[in-house]
Amino acid sequence: MPLSLWSWQETIKAVLLGKVSVVERYPDVKIHTIDQEIPLPSVIALKEYVKPDHKVPAFTRRNLYLRDNYRCAYCARYFYSQQLSYDHVLPRFYGGSTSWDNVVTSCTDCNGRKGNLHPSKLHEIGMRLLVQPKRPTSYQLQQQARKYPPRLKHKTWEMWLSYSAENSDAQHGIDLDIADSQGEAA
Repeated sequence: MPLSLWSWQETIKAVLLGKVSVVERYPDVKIHTIDQEIPLPSVIALKEYVKPDHKVPAFTRRNLYLRDNYRCAYCARYFYSQQLSYDHVLPRFYGGSTSWDNVVTSCTDCNGRKGNLHPSKLHEIGMRLLVQPKRPTSYQLQQQARKYPPRLKHKTWEMWLSYSAENSDAQHGIDLDIADSQGEAA
């Protein structure tokens, strides 16, 4: 697994500042500047060791979906990330916070059905919260992430990851397309 995924802009900046070494490049993708053409790195390596941060992981949609295994906390069905949202167990209307301890993964149908309903009233609409939200550790998220490898789009990544483009699981993988405006380097 890569340590992280960087946008192509972050990658080029780090290369120009000498903070990373380029390990692999996309053979046909170049960044054009005013006075030069820079081959876009596909795999980079940090030049200095960065101690892992074992504090509470950042609260992001991706991390939330990983914590909850891409599963709705109300109907227990699995979904692609595009079909998910997050739900405040105690709605913000009642003072609920956007935090690990108050937010769960929800499919759009269940989230819409629940709306701003107080958790004590879920039974009135035939719903119940199937899992209690809790703060994950970085280790737990890393273990979950191993279940959802990127759906590889380029051969240059294969040697550096523990799975190949041909064998990556299309159903559970994560889309990383180098052609989009938020392309990423492993």
